Amino acid sequence: LQIKPDFEESALALYDLYSARAEKKRALKLLESFQDQFGPRKSVAYQLGQYYLEVEDYQKAIKHLMVLESFEPQNL
Repeated sequence: LQIKPDFEESALALYDLYSARAEKKRALKLLESFQDQFGPRKSVAYQLGQYYLEVEDYQKAIKHLMVLESFEPQNL
């Protein structure tokens, strides 16, 4: 991310690494920050939406899942 900070795949890979190491807060902060700086990005929004659904934070889940709808509003 230092070389190319807007590279979505590297942000998602680092998110997976942090998650695997049980560093969920750090992983979440990474994706939220990435989305704020370079978003909206479809796959980042999906990952954030899934996370917030898992922890039952439905307001935040809806916020991120609505980003997906904006990419393909007819594909629901």
